[in-house]
Amino acid sequence: MALKADLHLHSTYSDGKLSVTDLVPLAARRGLSILAITDHDTVDHYPDSLASAASNGITMICGTEFSTRLGERELHILGYGLDPTEPRLIRHIESVRRRRKERAHEILSRLNERNVRIPHDELEEVPHHKTIGRVLIADLIYNYGYVRSLDEAFDVYLGDNGSAFVPYSPADALKVIQLIGELGGVSALAHPSREEVEQCVDPLCEAGMHGIELWRPGVYRSTANAIRGKAHQHKLIFTGGSDWHYEGGRLNLGDFHISSSRLAPLFEMLGVTPGITVN
Repeated sequence: MALKADLHLHSTYSDGKLSVTDLVPLAARRGLSILAITDHDTVDHYPDSLASAASNGITMICGTEFSTRLGERELHILGYGLDPTEPRLIRHIESVRRRRKERAHEILSRLNERNVRIPHDELEEVPHHKTIGRVLIADLIYNYGYVRSLDEAFDVYLGDNGSAFVPYSPADALKVIQLIGELGGVSALAHPSREEVEQCVDPLCEAGMHGIELWRPGVYRSTANAIRGKAHQHKLIFTGGSDWHYEGGRLNLGDFHISSSRLAPLFEMLGVTPGITVN
């Protein structure tokens, strides 16, 4: 029997709004049976998600979404089936955390120059496991009363054209793909645009990329056709998921799902048997 899967979800371990222990039971109630929580540049969510999956009849796959760059372009690479205790993975994640925190301090300094005064000590209060990114800073700007919404925080201060924007220099995409492969994981390009499919997939595949995210909400037919073409050329497997962050947005948890039968090649690579709550 085909089961319902969503392999691209976010929790409070990065920029999602639900904790793992709330997300997993809600997913089960919504009819999902196979999940991958893919918080940004962390696998700290996995022990909690695996324990919650076991008590809710969910098959849980260890995942993360790596922030990377290819030339001047920022790309997100999904990594599945990684060992969260692997030292090389932990070193990579710690390096990312240091760079993110340094950037956050610079953003707060720029905000201070614009009379948006948020103490730098706020960054020291952030739990070690939580991703320090622009969403977290937007929350601070909102909570301190400088804007009426998170959208306003991005429009005025944090977006690419915002007055306090600081560019981020993520890890090299090719090196991240190589690392995932060396650690026995499966790598896939997340939510690619048609331009990214046409310009980035070839070098990513040369570095050893295994797959590409095809099934996701709102993908244009022309983009899906381009993804299928490149997948056929490079013998890539397909992944998919909602990229869900919170309830009440463009879609709620469980509104989007993929039949487990479509994901069979990925599960085979990962050694996953749907219906079993470990990987």
